[in-house]
Amino acid sequence: MPTSTSTGWSPSSKTLLIVKLSALGDIVHALGAVSIVKRRTDLEVVWLTKPQYSPLFGTVGFVDRIIFPRDAVKFARRFDLVIDLQGLVKSAFFSLLLGSRRWGFARGFAREPLAPFFYTSRVKPEGRHVVHLLRSLVCEALGLEDDGIFDFGIDATPAELEESRRLVVDDKFVLLFPSAGWRTKELDALWCSKFLGEWFRRSSIPVYLVPGVGDDLRLSGLSPWLLPNLSLRQVIALIKRCSAVVAPDTGFLHVAAAMGKPVVGLFCPSDPLRNGPFPEGEILLCDCPSMGCFGRRCVSACTCSISPLLAVERTLALL
Repeated sequence: MPTSTSTGWSPSSKTLLIVKLSALGDIVHALGAVSIVKRRTDLEVVWLTKPQYSPLFGTVGFVDRIIFPRDAVKFARRFDLVIDLQGLVKSAFFSLLLGSRRWGFARGFAREPLAPFFYTSRVKPEGRHVVHLLRSLVCEALGLEDDGIFDFGIDATPAELEESRRLVVDDKFVLLFPSAGWRTKELDALWCSKFLGEWFRRSSIPVYLVPGVGDDLRLSGLSPWLLPNLSLRQVIALIKRCSAVVAPDTGFLHVAAAMGKPVVGLFCPSDPLRNGPFPEGEILLCDCPSMGCFGRRCVSACTCSISPLLAVERTLALL
């Protein structure tokens, strides 16, 4: 497990700082891009992220240390090599604060147009999917040839797997994730109810809903299938054991895909060619004329317009 920051540690010229603060799915994609560093260099890899995402790194062997934004001042200008994989003004500012040589996306590729002004080197990445874009930036910054291997390092420990059996005793089960960071991505109670009704008409395999913040109220009518609020590590353990995952474009969809689980991803406001499950996964699209608009609010049904019956059919096919 990567070591968290301590006052007795100091970065060296053989240390690479990766800046990727959030969110869960974005960090998962970045892990796949950064894994090449340990295979091709002898650099120590330090990662700047928000504290709530640090448990994700529990089994990631190619990240040596994690630091948090609140500790950044202690390491001002201490890193020689910094790669900003976020492309926001906020992340670019941390790059400027912490490092002397700073790589990031060029204008037109960074998520915010002012971010590139903070870098000493700017890269126009190649690729369509965000994992390929991030890998392109890493390889260009460090002068590496891409080996095409995408190791995410995410796993559950034997102790976590054993503990997860207190939550779900079944050996075969499906996880459904109704929540997402955007309202346009989340699945409402009616959609979940239709999915469960069709599922149990056709299969005896249990389905469990993994709640997000507030879902105990939003999905209270589905409480027989709703798991309690879980930690990040508990969810990873359940994903490791499950037979398949059904989810909108949210962090745990990408965790499951990175762990090699069969997934059915439901996409409407985001672009599956850029943000789809990687390295593979089944994708269902909405019929909204604005599909891929990246809107966080919309008057249409958005992701809920995807047929739950079709989602059941595709999930059963994966099993």
